[in-house]
Amino acid sequence: MIALRTVVDFRGITRLGVLEIRLAVETFDDVTGRVLGTHNHRTVVAPGDNLDTTIEANNRSLVDMGFPLIAGPELAILRAEVVREHTPAVIAAYQARHPT
Repeated sequence: MIALRTVVDFRGITRLGVLEIRLAVETFDDVTGRVLGTHNHRTVVAPGDNLDTTIEANNRSLVDMGFPLIAGPELAILRAEVVREHTPAVIAAYQARHPT
């Protein structure tokens, strides 16, 4: 049977602390686990941005394209990354360079 899943394929931090995320929507054989194809989707979370708001917007976009949501362990990975990287000092430095 063919199935879809959304996984965090890549995450990186720019020198300004922006979390860059590449999601891979994988088409796979749910019996063998073999990935048959991927569709990439990218997003960013700047220091001080609300991760939940970013994820909600991306999930709406994924659903509109007929793809599965970012959820479960994949969401936990992103939450841990934001907690680790977006410290108060990083947020303050980013906001000083990018005033709203």
